[in-house]
Amino acid sequence: MTSFVTIIPVFQRTHVQTHSTGLLIQFLFDEFHFHRVQWSAHPDNAASVNAATRMGFALEGVKDSFNPINRTDTPGDEPSRDTLLLSMTQEMWENEGAKERLETLMKRAM
Repeated sequence: MTSFVTIIPVFQRTHVQTHSTGLLIQFLFDEFHFHRVQWSAHPDNAASVNAATRMGFALEGVKDSFNPINRTDTPGDEPSRDTLLLSMTQEMWENEGAKERLETLMKRAM
């Protein structure tokens, strides 16, 4: 896991998310030669899922009951939520247009 990327409300739906995440993705693939980058999102967080797919991530599936919501002292008594899993691979980055797509998004006016 690399990091969580959190964009404060005043910068949401602006170039900040695209550029900050885009620079991180470029660095991971081009400098660290990662094989894959993963994006996790709450199923109800349409903005996050849309951002990921716009940047070239592909939906892999759902991790059922993956994240505990509130920890309790009683094992097995922890409510949890599903998590969507999206990914981008080195193959997608280099040979399927993900790099060019992201570079085009990052060139838009700020």
